[in-house]
Amino acid sequence: MHLPMLKPGHLPTRRPDGTILIGPWLYGLASALTDSSGLVWPLCRLLDGRHPVAEIAARMAAEHGATQDQVQQILDLLEAHGWLLDAATTPPPELDPADVARHTRTLDFLIGIDETPRANHYELLAGLRRASVTVLGLGGVGSAAAVSLAATGVGRLHLLDFDTVELTNLNRQLLFAEADLGRPKTEVVAERLRALDSRLVVSTERTRITAAADVAHALRGADLVLSCADSPAEVRDWINDACFAAGKPWLTAGYAGALVTMATMIPGRTCCYRCLSGPQREQKRERGERIPELAGAAHHPVIAASAQITANQLALEGIRLLLGMPVQAAGREIHANLLDLGYHHVFEGKPLADCPAGCGALLDVPVR
Repeated sequence: MHLPMLKPGHLPTRRPDGTILIGPWLYGLASALTDSSGLVWPLCRLLDGRHPVAEIAARMAAEHGATQDQVQQILDLLEAHGWLLDAATTPPPELDPADVARHTRTLDFLIGIDETPRANHYELLAGLRRASVTVLGLGGVGSAAAVSLAATGVGRLHLLDFDTVELTNLNRQLLFAEADLGRPKTEVVAERLRALDSRLVVSTERTRITAAADVAHALRGADLVLSCADSPAEVRDWINDACFAAGKPWLTAGYAGALVTMATMIPGRTCCYRCLSGPQREQKRERGERIPELAGAAHHPVIAASAQITANQLALEGIRLLLGMPVQAAGREIHANLLDLGYHHVFEGKPLADCPAGCGALLDVPVR
């Protein structure tokens, strides 16, 4: 590291007792450092990206009596926790100046939530530009998730849907307008996304999903799959089977009125969707609870706000997964109440010994 700099979103503060709070400015993510040597705080004040390591060490020695080893140990600690970046790094060749200018705010956001040590923070943008995501279903969740991924810099999107734009879509599916009524959703979404980012590679399939085989060919080359199809009731099981057979991580999200849900399945690391959802359904049946997917298509309570929140929650989870950051819903399904943001419920998935996708092999492997 040549010009060490504390990430702008991780800048430290010092409590009256000398404890230093550092890390992402989010509740539960900041860390507390005990500065027993009295060297951490003055060293942090020098980490503004303007001073080489040798100059920092010399100033710490002259002003605070610090040895070079002490300075390096503190720098190593800060770097290991992902709190530093190197201000001397430059964008890789695959990112042109227009990319970097367009995504200045994107990079600020990604740096702020990233606690992974990286040699070059521009790799966050480059990683998204290299990524390929398949979006299955272009309704309220899928169309909004697709535009969110495109706007954030994902380089390639493959879109699959069979439907045409209908009047009832317009209360929540914001990519569509009255002039689009009757047009294939794949055609309209691809058109809007290309207008948003001319460098984005978009491909489409107008296909109805009726079995796992209908999904399998759409997964080729994908780094991630978003399942946003909501019918028929078995569609997530089919997508699950195709993704686990191909070794593709996949995410799904949905809504039932003000209830939003999200789940993340990663082959070889978490249980599959059948392991996650099967026990949930059985528990609900035993308790006599309503099962949302059995309520029928005629009952579909949703507005633009609930659809957009669900979709963008899914997109953020996907972005974190693509960049190797920790994800919220790995091997579990999170239920959140939009009318009470203090409430959420989590169904923890457990691999079933007899799972046809082979999840039984994970029974002794902890989910991380």
